[in-house]
Amino acid sequence: MRLNSLKLATASAILGAGLVIAPASQAGVTYKDGDKWMELGGRIQLQYHNTSPSGTNTGSTTDKIFFRRLRPFIAGSVTPDWKGKFQWDMGKGKTTIKDAYMEYKGIEGIKIRIGNAYVPFSREDMTSSKKQQTVERTFVGDHNYGSPERNAGVFVKGHNSDKTFVWQASVGESDIKPNNKKLTFESPVDN
Repeated sequence: MRLNSLKLATASAILGAGLVIAPASQAGVTYKDGDKWMELGGRIQLQYHNTSPSGTNTGSTTDKIFFRRLRPFIAGSVTPDWKGKFQWDMGKGKTTIKDAYMEYKGIEGIKIRIGNAYVPFSREDMTSSKKQQTVERTFVGDHNYGSPERNAGVFVKGHNSDKTFVWQASVGESDIKPNNKKLTFESPVDN
């Protein structure tokens, strides 16, 4: 077996394990005492990137395996109407803040978040990566092509009594990262 074939087989096995992990729920540990609770957890998703030209035997390769998402988090509450969450990502070789918000849910059918959170933009963008079948989003949900992802601001979401009508709105701040090839909205928390 050639070395490149062995690398590809190993990477495929790791990628397969990553795909099995990807749609799974977040893993975590929860402490609860009455209305007080705290949860520590996270999400790990591996990605294999094959960039070797097929059919060539040059001996050099730029293939790589990396953490697409490596996201520990802490969430908790001391009252039934408030909760907080802080989640950061150490994947892709850099550390960024993902969720950093306080949420009020004392009004029936309405939740109000203040801080750094997802902007209501598209259905795919609002679907958590833990529920996606692949580690990458399609064009519609990719923040490199105009989807705002997370921003700092005020976010309100709600539903009617039988949850047949759901709505979301937000007011926030976003930074635009200038680039000739893509339009990227970034959270001002990370810049």
